[in-house]
Amino acid sequence: MDQLYSLDEISDQLAIFDLYARYVHSADAFDYAALDDVFDPDTVMDWTDAGYRTMTWAEAKVDPLMGGKMFSHAFHINTNFLITFGADRLTAEVVSKTIHPVGAAIGDGKPKAFQVQGGYVDQLVRLPDRWKIRHRRWKNAFLFSAGTVMSEMGEMLE
Repeated sequence: MDQLYSLDEISDQLAIFDLYARYVHSADAFDYAALDDVFDPDTVMDWTDAGYRTMTWAEAKVDPLMGGKMFSHAFHINTNFLITFGADRLTAEVVSKTIHPVGAAIGDGKPKAFQVQGGYVDQLVRLPDRWKIRHRRWKNAFLFSAGTVMSEMGEMLE
């Protein structure tokens, strides 16, 4: 019986799944030092599909919108990974779906909830000790607003 995947490919797939888990947990914690293990400083981040701009990871970390200074709450859900390895097995393209509820102080200064949905098209490179994202392109699907962010259940009931 032929194997569907080699052990090396399974190992790389698990490492890539771990990369995305580290990404969402670090991004939601606004832990930019940990995100340096996910992105290189010169990783290209392309948000033009959402009406924003293209920048490097080094620029994104300090950008008022992407650098987390605008958001009071963040919660990424990144899933449905389609991984295509390059012929050299040193690169991969990963297409994923993302649901991203966030809270931002807009207007009256109280955090407002909204949710961005879309996906990433990422180009990865395999380094000796890990995979890293070298190019990220956001593909916008839609955005909707859900109202005020509540920090405790009691606030919602009042």
